[in-house]
Amino acid sequence: MTSNQVDHCLNLTIDKRGSALATIDEDQWYERKSARVDPRKLAEAMVAMANAEGGVVVVGLYDKAVEGIDAFRPKTNNLRQASIDHCTPPVRATIDETECIDDRGHPNHLLVVRIDPSETVHELMNGDCYLRVGDESRKLNYSQRRELTYDKGTAQFDGVAVPFTESSDLQGPVLDNYRRVTGAVSDHSILRARNLITRDGNATVAGYLLFAANPQEHYPEAYVRVLRFLSDERGSGARLSLDDNADFRFEGPIPEVLARATAQIDSMAPRRRRLDADGSFTGQDLVPREAWLEGLVNAVIHRSYSLAGDHIRVEIFPSRIEIESPGRFPGLADPSKPT
Repeated sequence: MTSNQVDHCLNLTIDKRGSALATIDEDQWYERKSARVDPRKLAEAMVAMANAEGGVVVVGLYDKAVEGIDAFRPKTNNLRQASIDHCTPPVRATIDETECIDDRGHPNHLLVVRIDPSETVHELMNGDCYLRVGDESRKLNYSQRRELTYDKGTAQFDGVAVPFTESSDLQGPVLDNYRRVTGAVSDHSILRARNLITRDGNATVAGYLLFAANPQEHYPEAYVRVLRFLSDERGSGARLSLDDNADFRFEGPIPEVLARATAQIDSMAPRRRRLDADGSFTGQDLVPREAWLEGLVNAVIHRSYSLAGDHIRVEIFPSRIEIESPGRFPGLADPSKPT
């Protein structure tokens, strides 16, 4: 981890400390800044790291050279105040000076800024929001900013009221069954207790997706599509391997979508005939049912319903089942490194 590298460098002798910090490659958790850096640019890096996993910015290093901060003392206080002057809300950070020897061989100092990861979303005073991605502080657009807000739990999209709806829009056999299972005395009481309607009586997104007769009226991409391919490669154009009679779309409230999609996948999942322990030839699943069923339920429950333009897909191949759900992994989880 870069934080360990930084701590190791800071514990070196003064004559080695600066050059060691200058040679650490910038990445998700580490950035170098010149002592000439504008306080607003430092704030940009602080916001990006606070919105991600935290990190360290060392000021006084330029292009892997050790320039130090002593020649720029009038600016140092402004850099120390960057979080308060340029960030909203202020970023939690610890700022220390450490002694070093600069590239001219003179005693000097570096400014070490340690940024804590934050449970809230930070931005600059002008409203620009940044997120640390690799070695970049990436500016977020509106939808990316909104997803970050939901991801951090500052706001929950599921609890937002659906415009022009009311509690009476949530009714039908799915809600009747839910009321019986929970033992609630009325629809309104169970909906209110589970925050599926607002105090004003509007249906929330979660309530609407679960119990409205046609949630796709407001969320047209809230459906599951099940497809079967005839070979292990999708292909395209004239080589498309999609089965002509195996492209199904399931709409309606979430419990019905899950039930109907499950039944369809059951009928299409790849199986092979093999000799069992009783000496009989029986059909055996190539993909364990409990595995793809858990994947389907997770895809539907954890889908980012705030994202439009895409839907959940279950693609069945002769040797595997792939499930895709719109949204991004929480925080900065890397799907290529699941451990």
